[in-house]
Amino acid sequence: MKLPFMVSQNNGAKAAPRVLVVEDSQDDRALYRRLLQDKFELVEAENVQQALSIAAVDGIACVVLDHDLPDGDGIGFIHELHNRRPDYSPAIVMVTGQGNEMTAAEAMKAGALDYMAKSSLTAGSIERCIRNAIDHAALRHENTEYQEELEKSCRGLAEFAHTASHDLKAPLRHIVSYCGILEEDFADKMDDEAEQYIRRLAVNAKRMQRLVDDLLAYSESRAITPDKELLDTNAAMCEALEFMEEAVEECGGTISLGSLPVVRVYPMRMKRLLTNLVSNALKYRREGVPPVVHIDCEEREKDFLFSISDNACGIAPEHRAQIFEPFKRLHSRDKIEGSGLGLSICREIVEMHGGRIWVESVAGEGSTFYFTIPKS
Repeated sequence: MKLPFMVSQNNGAKAAPRVLVVEDSQDDRALYRRLLQDKFELVEAENVQQALSIAAVDGIACVVLDHDLPDGDGIGFIHELHNRRPDYSPAIVMVTGQGNEMTAAEAMKAGALDYMAKSSLTAGSIERCIRNAIDHAALRHENTEYQEELEKSCRGLAEFAHTASHDLKAPLRHIVSYCGILEEDFADKMDDEAEQYIRRLAVNAKRMQRLVDDLLAYSESRAITPDKELLDTNAAMCEALEFMEEAVEECGGTISLGSLPVVRVYPMRMKRLLTNLVSNALKYRREGVPPVVHIDCEEREKDFLFSISDNACGIAPEHRAQIFEPFKRLHSRDKIEGSGLGLSICREIVEMHGGRIWVESVAGEGSTFYFTIPKS
């Protein structure tokens, strides 16, 4: 869209910005002409309806708006203009003869970029005010366009990662399956070295499967989300623990739940967040020490503070920030399996909800992961 503050003449030179003066007083309109007609192309309106009709046509760079008008007020004009033309945002300067700080705050909240009292109008002050407002509006529009392009790019990358992950899963399943067939049906025809190669191939294919699954989860955590819903996190955690029952029994672990609340969240992402944090506590357990995990929540004034405490190997202070970055690992894959995406997925999910996540830990003794979920 061609913006009103980017108008140029046919010969390439910049045209004087068009300024709409909305003022019912004939004397005040004459004052504006005397102060501004040499600097801007002025268009005049005496009331809200005239002003809306004029503003409906592209080309107005700034609206100098009286607060009190015969058929309404300046605040109402701003709201109606945004309703009629949500894609059109000229700079707006509110001017009033009997305003106060409350009126100024209301005008700025509605969308005005500056506010002046008529008693302080001079040629220099009103010109500076208009030009600053026009520059501000142009920057705001550029920022909006940049954000839209960035969001479009992120959506494209997420869709690519999602598609690529799905496309990789089928051949990987076949590789793992064929490795199993070779081990079972042709073991008597292979020597020890060949069997070792087959086992290595299967291990690495399964590792690739886990990486693909985590990449898919990571892309989904950054994707556009449905509406939030109420979720009983106690029931959700119990459901997740049923799927983890075998892993918990295998390591002799104990998992306990405190009082977990009902919260308004993105349900599937919240379940993944809790599952990832508990799985980490089991995965990074100390050798020979059965894992003990406790999940709890504290309701505060503005948010819920969740905590997942464990007696695992702990995290050194210098590593506590980097563990939430993608592909950051503190252990080799041969020692502890994983893609390095689990905690970065947790961070994406928490930030998607408007919260934050951090860890407090003592190396060799255990960690407590905290995250907040805002109430609003």
